[in-house]
Amino acid sequence: MTQSAPASAPPAPAFQNIQQAARWSGRSDETIYRWIAAGKLAAFKAGRSTVVKTDDLMAVLTAQPVRLARKGAAQAVAA
Repeated sequence: MTQSAPASAPPAPAFQNIQQAARWSGRSDETIYRWIAAGKLAAFKAGRSTVVKTDDLMAVLTAQPVRLARKGAAQAVAA
């Protein structure tokens, strides 16, 4: 008898605390807090935890431009 792989990953939760949001987005806790302080990401208190909506986090992530390293910068560091 063979088992098949799951069709897709489980959906992300609707809300995530700061640590979960950082891990899920590949960013640091400090970056998530910076986005909240700058007004880029809405946050809510749920008891003693601060939480963000996953949809809001996704919107911030898709709005972030991708920074590419310049060739000269990478070579200068290596030298």
